[in-house]
Amino acid sequence: MNRRKFVRHCGLLGGLLLVANAAALEATLDWDRETVLSMPVKGVVTRLEVRPGDKVARGALMVQLDQRPFRNRIDALEAKLGKLEAVLAEARRELERAEELYDRTVLSEHELQLKKNDFIAARADYEAARAELTAARLAREYSNLRAPFALRVLAREVEIGQTVVADLRPTPVLRVAAEDTLLAVAEVDAEQAAKLTLDQELIVTIGNLRRTGQLVAVAPLGGEKPGRYRIAVRLPRKGADWLAGQKADIRLP
Repeated sequence: MNRRKFVRHCGLLGGLLLVANAAALEATLDWDRETVLSMPVKGVVTRLEVRPGDKVARGALMVQLDQRPFRNRIDALEAKLGKLEAVLAEARRELERAEELYDRTVLSEHELQLKKNDFIAARADYEAARAELTAARLAREYSNLRAPFALRVLAREVEIGQTVVADLRPTPVLRVAAEDTLLAVAEVDAEQAAKLTLDQELIVTIGNLRRTGQLVAVAPLGGEKPGRYRIAVRLPRKGADWLAGQKADIRLP
């Protein structure tokens, strides 16, 4: 290789190394879909099936309120609905008889209308009771807090015997995050942010593992950092037991 080609080769190699180093962005792992779970019904906690750090499958029971008030409410409404069903059936039979008599000109139109009104009222009472029963069954379902997705418990805000309140500001019950994904979070300047597109794929390295993630956020930091942006890349765990706070590198395009 002559001197001119050697110098050009070294310059090209040095440029590639410089670009590669510039494209490696320091990042930190953070929890994905971190949220606080509460319960839309009031009651006393009687079962706690999870602790901070637990990995929970979707649909698994985590917290349960005392079931007795919910069962009693449902039993009372089922009895009420049964009674109103009988009243409705009788009102329907009375209306059918009145229509038959009216057709035979034995019953006046006013008397027929009264039977129709009775039937309408009985049907309305029955439908209202059925709606109450549906709401009571839904309340009992809500009294069992189940994992809405595969998650990791970060914090437990209640204990057995504590009353959960649903009025105005529901009682926080659990703080959780997604178990099957994490976020790689970093800061970039406006020039770097302008080159990024939501949902594009980026390579992230954690230790000796490499993952292809999806860019899910490019948000201005504002405040004391004008012109700076927070980016977040969602990563599949695929069995890796990473935790929030670990260091990572994001390879920018």
